[in-house]
Amino acid sequence: MQRPGALRVKLFTLAGFTVYDALWVGSGEVLNGYVALPLEDREIEVAVAPGEPVVDPEVGLSLALWSLWQPRCAVPPTPDARRPGRFALDPTSARAESREVAVAHGEVEEEVLIPGGGLGVAGGRVIARYSETDCSLAVPLARRVLLEAPEQGWTADVRILEVEENPVLDARLFAPPSRGSGRGPA
Repeated sequence: MQRPGALRVKLFTLAGFTVYDALWVGSGEVLNGYVALPLEDREIEVAVAPGEPVVDPEVGLSLALWSLWQPRCAVPPTPDARRPGRFALDPTSARAESREVAVAHGEVEEEVLIPGGGLGVAGGRVIARYSETDCSLAVPLARRVLLEAPEQGWTADVRILEVEENPVLDARLFAPPSRGSGRGPA
C-alpha cells in the first residue's frame, strides 16, 4: 500500500508462480485498476468512477482490499443503537455504498463493506474478520484477515507473516503498465 491511494496485490502458488497480479491507483475521481492473470494469459484494465459498477468479477478481490485499506475515520463513526459495538463509517474514502465495523475489547474485529456499484455481476458485500492482533507495532496490526464475499462465492485467508514499517518502496511497484506492453503490472 502506498498512500494516498495505490495498492499492489500479488498472489503466488507454493512454487512461486504468480497467479494474480493487481494494481489499483487513484485518489481523485477515477480509480484505475490493472489485473494480470498469467496462468490464463489474460489482462484486465478498468477505470472506476465512484458508484460505478464493476462488471468483471476477477477484479473483486483486489478492489475489495483497496477499499478495506482506505482510511476508516475521515469523519467520526456513528454508533449503531440497535447493535452494541457496531459503528457505521463514512463510506466515501472506500468508494463504498456502506461500511461498518464491529469493535470488541478496543479492537476492530469485523468490517462489512458494500462497494459502490458492487463487485462483479453478483453485486454483494465483503466481510473481513480480523484476528491475531500484533500489539508490538506502533499501530496494532491484525496478522490474520479472513475475507468473504458471499454473493461472489469467494473467500480468502490472509496471513501477514512479516511486517516492515515505513519501508522505502520502489515507485515502479505502483506504476501503471505501458499501453500495448503485452504484460500486466510490472
